[in-house]
Amino acid sequence: MDWLSFNSGCNTATTVTAKHISGSSMEIQVFNADGTKVDGSFYINGYGKKSQTVLLDSNTTYYVKVCASVYNSAYYGKYKISVSGRQDEPGKRKDGQKIKCKKTLNGTLDANGDIDWYKIKLNKNRKWKFTFKNVSDSTMTFSVYKGGKLIKKQDVYSCKKDKLKLNLKKGTYYIKVEGAVGDYSIKVNK
Repeated sequence: MDWLSFNSGCNTATTVTAKHISGSSMEIQVFNADGTKVDGSFYINGYGKKSQTVLLDSNTTYYVKVCASVYNSAYYGKYKISVSGRQDEPGKRKDGQKIKCKKTLNGTLDANGDIDWYKIKLNKNRKWKFTFKNVSDSTMTFSVYKGGKLIKKQDVYSCKKDKLKLNLKKGTYYIKVEGAVGDYSIKVNK
């Protein structure tokens, strides 16, 4: 078993990539400094490359454990590990990332349980069109809020696009994205 460490820096979504160069199956696990496992461990069987994104705290040291998988205790061989990161979209409504009308915003739900929040300021009382595109393998849920009050919730199925048309008063609204791990886009226009 090997232990490696990395610091997350300013990143809160970190992708750990493992590549088999030779040998048999292995398991990759990410741990906090206190020894608790971070969600997102994964298994590689035989040759190949696999990536997993985990949500972490910024400016914190984490540890990667590389070991034989539970299916093959006689691990041998060579591997490569790489770590890359980016900032995850805010997970709290009050911190929602600002978006602009008529601009398409692309986002990612990085791990199970990830929730992304956005806020948009609408300048007129009128009917507004919210377009949600889901590029993941499973259903995502997009919800529109005014303050803490839910206005409308829309499930968008795998690889589909859906629209909501809402009569809204001018003001600040929030969009919550949750569900499957994967990419999505949001566009709000008249």
